[in-house]
Amino acid sequence: MFNYIAFKYSRNFVVLFISLILFYVGFDYMSASKVLPNAANLRTLYVYYNTLFASDVLFPVALVLAMIATKVALIRSNELVVLYAIGYTKERVLRPFFTVAILLTLVYIALHNTSYSYSEEFVRSIADKGKLSRSTRDLFFKHNNYYVHFATLYPAVYKAEDVRVFRKNDEDIIEIVHAKEAYYRDNAWYLPTAQIMRKEHFLEFHKDPLVLYEQKDVMILEGFRPDILNHIYEGQVHYSIDDIFIALALLEEQGLDDAKVLSSLYSMVIYPFFAPALVVMFFFFLPITTRNSRLALNTFVMIVGTLVAWGFLFALARITHSGTFTPYWGIIFPVSLVVTTAMIVWYYKKG
Repeated sequence: MFNYIAFKYSRNFVVLFISLILFYVGFDYMSASKVLPNAANLRTLYVYYNTLFASDVLFPVALVLAMIATKVALIRSNELVVLYAIGYTKERVLRPFFTVAILLTLVYIALHNTSYSYSEEFVRSIADKGKLSRSTRDLFFKHNNYYVHFATLYPAVYKAEDVRVFRKNDEDIIEIVHAKEAYYRDNAWYLPTAQIMRKEHFLEFHKDPLVLYEQKDVMILEGFRPDILNHIYEGQVHYSIDDIFIALALLEEQGLDDAKVLSSLYSMVIYPFFAPALVVMFFFFLPITTRNSRLALNTFVMIVGTLVAWGFLFALARITHSGTFTPYWGIIFPVSLVVTTAMIVWYYKKG
């Protein structure tokens, strides 16, 4: 019984998931085709990354709708009545739905540890800039006792141009390093040729207090990855899980606010669990048979309820990314509320 229901649920999920993605991507492509570059390769990449982005957005709603479709099919074929008649409890029938939903959710979360997390960013880059690579200009940041300015940063190729590094001691700038180009290698920034201006510690009469010289193969800013720098600087919320922990460490080191980065983390590892909670909750509100019940009306209400809950939580997460709410109130609390409600419904109706 477990394998049978799990198979039907998984099959319905795949069909609904693909259908929703195709509808979203097709509609979006038709509306955006006029502003997309004419190059066929960029349009292909746009469709590819938009498919990934659509799967990211639509996964939770597909998970719940697949459960509704599967249970309605079991009801209409009277298979559900047979299962209850031979002694299966509601909890045992729910078990394959919940197990598959949790496993798929864990896979979904694991995907966010890859470039899958950046799909929306790539879509916007192609649509807005007509290219996949990105650059950031006039990037200025602090690292320990260093103030760093990148005139141009190319995070995709780990390169920066016109780099200036100011080393500070108390209130004085004691050293300035300038390089035309810098590359991120071996967890640090490599400057092939650097012009260095250093202030002497002990000033002497008739002696220049500044020392100017050129140095080859300079390594600076250990651990400052270019893609993380770009995301923090632009206030973006697209991170992989690994990148989030690196960004949090950098922000903590510099004493900067980490609310946006935390909201991105919670959106990936906590927000998705509202879907298995809705699977549990809505499972118990669908009737057992079509006799003396309004199956069509109940199904419609469940579908609308799924879309409303998903839309509300998704919008709340997006608002939280902008800094309007703290990650706790914008993501953790509402998802916890849904999960708690599902647990209460399960406790009272599991028999």
